[in-house]
Amino acid sequence: EMKLELKKLKQTKLDINKLDEINEWLNKYFINTVQLIEDHVIHTINYKFNELFKEWFELLVEDTSITVRVDEKFTPIIEHNGFEQPYDELSGGESAGAALAYRLALNNLMRRQPTGFRPELLILDEPTNGFSPEQLTKVSNIISNIENKQVFIISHNQEFTILDQIINVTKENDVSRIQTQSYGD
Repeated sequence: EMKLELKKLKQTKLDINKLDEINEWLNKYFINTVQLIEDHVIHTINYKFNELFKEWFELLVEDTSITVRVDEKFTPIIEHNGFEQPYDELSGGESAGAALAYRLALNNLMRRQPTGFRPELLILDEPTNGFSPEQLTKVSNIISNIENKQVFIISHNQEFTILDQIINVTKENDVSRIQTQSYGD
């Protein structure tokens, strides 16, 4: 009986040693390796997002004295003549341009991912508030070239030039009325 108990204890000790080795490997190597991989992936995504954000902003806002970038937490940083500027100090067109550039960069990055979720619907709520007529034309052209199957723009601007359909909602005496206009097809 004692021999059997001793044999069980030896096996338990071997099992504990094996588990200790696995635990040491997990803590010393595996977790660090996964963290390095995660850091690299996040850094790569941040870099790609930053480049897209800059590109979209430059397309939407013509003022070359203003530049944008994102930090490591994807927070937008706006610089005017090399000095950081708070977002709330931007003009209406500049802040709308930064917000729309951020959203378009995020949409573009998500659509470029080789696997996983590919958004087909893009909803933009008042994306052009404060834009000049020239900027509205740019946005209209940009949106017509976006690869999403559907793009919804909620806007009070009538200046969009390239649209498939307009759904006009008016409210009179607490009753909403819908009128649609189709273009193209």
